[in-house]
Amino acid sequence: MRLVHEAFIRGLMRQRETHSHKGDYGRGIIIGGKEGMAGSVTLSSKAALRSGIGLNHLFAEESVTQIVNQHSIETITHCIPGFKDEAAVEAVLEELLARKDALAFGPGLGQGEALVNLLKRVLSTYEGPMVIDGDGLNLVAKNPEVLRHHPQVVLTPHEMEMSRLLGGPLEDVINNRQSVAEEFARAYQVLVVLKGHETIITDGKQTFVNTTGNPGMATAGSGDVLTGIVYAHLAKGYSLQTAALIAVFIHGLSGDLAVKDLGEESLIASDLVDYLPLAFQSLLATKR
Repeated sequence: MRLVHEAFIRGLMRQRETHSHKGDYGRGIIIGGKEGMAGSVTLSSKAALRSGIGLNHLFAEESVTQIVNQHSIETITHCIPGFKDEAAVEAVLEELLARKDALAFGPGLGQGEALVNLLKRVLSTYEGPMVIDGDGLNLVAKNPEVLRHHPQVVLTPHEMEMSRLLGGPLEDVINNRQSVAEEFARAYQVLVVLKGHETIITDGKQTFVNTTGNPGMATAGSGDVLTGIVYAHLAKGYSLQTAALIAVFIHGLSGDLAVKDLGEESLIASDLVDYLPLAFQSLLATKR
């Protein structure tokens, strides 16, 4: 087990090349956002854009894309009547997945058999790296074997979601955070980011423990922000492990910077997005 500190993360990060364009920093797509859950995908989208992704696409229900278009104007939206309309999803999904460098699956997605089928379809046809969070994790929990269809998956559960993935008591996760994360990662050959105080990042062979973050980040939408940061770094070409390490550290650092101005009690998820530029600046400024 290795503690993750600033110097280590700074060494993993790359500066932008002077002669570069948006395509050099990845084209990605977020799949999520049922009616009434626009906040999740808005936060993930804005976090991805603030984390340097070149192009961010969103595949969501029509009512959600209308809201995202107002709050994340740089996001390219693709709408469907509803995720339970499997014919509508099928009609556009294959085209959207083509030529994408990374995918985020699950923020505000919802539940149901049609979405289980959607997850299977994505895992079996999309070839790039992906991060699964939120409702996507609950869909995986119904049949974890679907993870074997894809070799490049990051899972970002909190402790309750981890207990669902394992099909066991929450207390077992709370009392054995490192071992349960490692065992699941090994069993399904995925990278697990077990969120919480001292977030654990493991592929089952190497395990890291994060050192940034604070209790103010225990608020709705914080995980959606992390999803966006992980996804952006996958799109930029970082490995699963490196993308997760950078994202978790930056996510916590943005929270620590925000707390200095706002305090723990009043911190909200959108504050984490607002402080991402300062977090990146503090790590990248000395690399020029």
